[in-house]
Amino acid sequence: MNIRKRIASVFVVLCLCLTAVPLASCNKSDKLVIEMLGADSFNTWLVTYAIRENKISSPDIELKITLASTTVYEVPLMAGNAPMGTLSSANLATLQQEGIPLVAISTFVVHSGALEHNGVNFIITRADSAINSPEDLRGKTVSVANFASSATASFIALLKMEYGIDAKMKEDIVDASNEVTLVQTGGNLAEAIRRGHIDIALIGQQNEGPRASKDPDFKVVMNLDDIFYSIYGTPTVTSALVVNRDFQQNNPEAVEAAYELLKRSLAYGDEHLDELAAKFAAEREDREHADFYKMIYNGHSGISLGEIEGEVKDSIMAVFGFSLMAGRLDALPDPDVVFGSPYVR
Repeated sequence: MNIRKRIASVFVVLCLCLTAVPLASCNKSDKLVIEMLGADSFNTWLVTYAIRENKISSPDIELKITLASTTVYEVPLMAGNAPMGTLSSANLATLQQEGIPLVAISTFVVHSGALEHNGVNFIITRADSAINSPEDLRGKTVSVANFASSATASFIALLKMEYGIDAKMKEDIVDASNEVTLVQTGGNLAEAIRRGHIDIALIGQQNEGPRASKDPDFKVVMNLDDIFYSIYGTPTVTSALVVNRDFQQNNPEAVEAAYELLKRSLAYGDEHLDELAAKFAAEREDREHADFYKMIYNGHSGISLGEIEGEVKDSIMAVFGFSLMAGRLDALPDPDVVFGSPYVR
């Protein structure tokens, strides 16, 4: 079989059995190879483990998965360097206005564990602080890791919806005694609170939120995911499985096969959670133990592979609405444009 290198942002292999399929190839057994990009967090690592380690396979396609930090993989995914991947809700909301031909075909990471929904994003202060409730945030400054994140947009929206309090960037503050000032702050926000460098922070990314919420040195002022669940009846969907629209139209059965393979891999991960949590912790040689990752997966941040419809679609659109309220979007995206199905015929 003749092959050639095609230079884009990544190298892909093309076979004679494919004509103009982007970022896919035929291997020696004539299987279609689909490149998939995702995050290197434990939940995504777990759900893709059986595929990456060849514990399971598909007779029709080969799913080639690359995991990296969101800052590394989401940019090339949105640039078209892979036909499939996972995308944060914050970036999903921008696809239509940016003209990016990705469509969300399934939920992926949700702020709910396999057993409980204890949340991921928290407003945290010191345990001895006089701040005890969201109402006490009036006139205070809250540090956030990223102004443009969906977590920050959710905080702004939920604080306004539930408590009538406006949270704004410092330069937009009108009434400093009655509004919440948002300041983008780098570094470890929990440690900054512990050391007294800042008073209050929105903490959630990289498992820091669940960790801080259980630390006796800190106090939870708001559990954003718990408030969201109480309003919408579903956990926050923080990322979705996306596919290039043209690729799916040209290869509907292959996309369906990839989705079914991911569902089988998720089942494998769930069945081997104890073993794989220990393996993940050992590979990283970090300060966390297997029990920590199991706790996160079971109680805070898991994987849900399901079609985006009904109340789930409504809840994701609500998150998009939060981004619109926070000034991150020009207009709400059309659900018929940004949402699809893994089953297209």
